[in-house]
Amino acid sequence: MNRHLRLVLQLFVVMSIVGCRSASTIPDEIKNDSPQGDYKSILEEWTNSDKVYSGLKADFIVDATLKTREIIEHQNYKDAVRLSWTPEQFRENRQKSLYEASAETHFFVSLYTETDDINNLDKSSSTWNVFLDVGGRRLQPKQVRRLFDEREVLITHYPYHSIWARPYLIRFEIPTSDVIGTTSTLTIAGPRGASKLFYPRKN
Repeated sequence: MNRHLRLVLQLFVVMSIVGCRSASTIPDEIKNDSPQGDYKSILEEWTNSDKVYSGLKADFIVDATLKTREIIEHQNYKDAVRLSWTPEQFRENRQKSLYEASAETHFFVSLYTETDDINNLDKSSSTWNVFLDVGGRRLQPKQVRRLFDEREVLITHYPYHSIWARPYLIRFEIPTSDVIGTTSTLTIAGPRGASKLFYPRKN
C-alpha cells in the first residue's frame, strides 16, 4: 500500500477518535486560534518516506515528519480538542512547543524493521547513524528518544504510523526556521542500508 493511500485510510481512524466531540464544546478562545490550512496537505509536504529491500522483502521502512510551525500549531489544536484543555492550558502548551522550535528542529520518525532487535535508534549501543544536512552543515542529533504514547494518540498527529513500526522523536540543535528556509536531508543509515529523506518533500 503506498504512503498516500495509507495516510488517507488512517485519517478515517483519526476522525473516529477525535470526531466525537462537538465543535460547540470548544471554548471560543481556543476556536478563535484554530490553525489555518489543511493539516493533511501540510503533513504530506513535510513528511517523507523510504523503503529498503532485500529482494522482495522490506528490510526497513521509514516515515519521517519535520515538525514545522504549522504542524506544531495543528497538533496543539488537536490536543486541545481531544483532551478538553482550558484556554490557559492551550496557550501554555502552544508557547512551550513554539519556544522549543525557536531553538531546535524536531523530526517524528516511524521506523519498521524486519527484526525488532535492530529497531533501536535510541540506544547507545545502536549501530544506526542519523544526521541532518542543512545549509552546508552536517548535524548529529541532540537526542533520539523512543515514544511510548498510545498508538491512538500518535495517529491523531501522524496517521501513517502503523502498529508494526516504532515511533521516535529526533532533536537537532538548530532553529526550525533555519531548516525550513532551505532544503535539508535527513539520513537514517542502519545495518541493512540507508535512507535519505529530503525536505520539503520532492514530488
